Amino acid sequence: MFDSLVRRAQLESQALFECAQYQEERTTMMVAYAKKVLELGAHGHVRQKGGLSSFHIPDKPITHPDWETRYGPLKPGDYRCRLQREERLALEEHARQSGCSLIVKPSLTYSKYGESARKARLTELLAFLESMPDHFVRVAVSERMPTSGNITMVGNWFLAESVSAAIGGGYQQTIFTRHAPSILAKLEMFDRELEELLKTQPGGAANSKKFVLKSIASMIKNI
Repeated sequence: MFDSLVRRAQLESQALFECAQYQEERTTMMVAYAKKVLELGAHGHVRQKGGLSSFHIPDKPITHPDWETRYGPLKPGDYRCRLQREERLALEEHARQSGCSLIVKPSLTYSKYGESARKARLTELLAFLESMPDHFVRVAVSERMPTSGNITMVGNWFLAESVSAAIGGGYQQTIFTRHAPSILAKLEMFDRELEELLKTQPGGAANSKKFVLKSIASMIKNI
């Protein structure tokens, strides 16, 4: 009986998915999914691919000047800023307990927001990485990564995959699922991609944090 139940649960056609059409819906659902795991007394390793990750979002109150600098001339409003901060804090709580693996693209220019905004975002990510123990973070740079998608996984608790994005509009059409077999397939694919990137990255996997810190610091210096 149990074998039959497990086999049926592994069928992707049986998986349940939720779709967040717009940025605010995505962030609200991301926070809800992440907090639900925390409410169970559990944590999960954070895997994220896309842009500068959620850890370039300021963790400071939305009245802090960093939020104004982050968006330059574009003002998203307090509501979006509050939601984004909650996303950063919820995912960070998982990462602090279970570590994180990131695939990022620091060369993004954020030209619509201005040079100061780019510097602020890189500085925020740099501070987060510096604050994480070396053995708790693996990070790779991918210049081939498209800017239109994003994937976030917390352990095998949930998966969120965005299929489109627009500067100033954020990630759209984000698919969420708690279906463990579906998450496992994506998780294994993510880890293979990360390992391949780390093989070609100076310093390899053992020095991934050190290499990325140096790269980001150099970019900040040249802005």
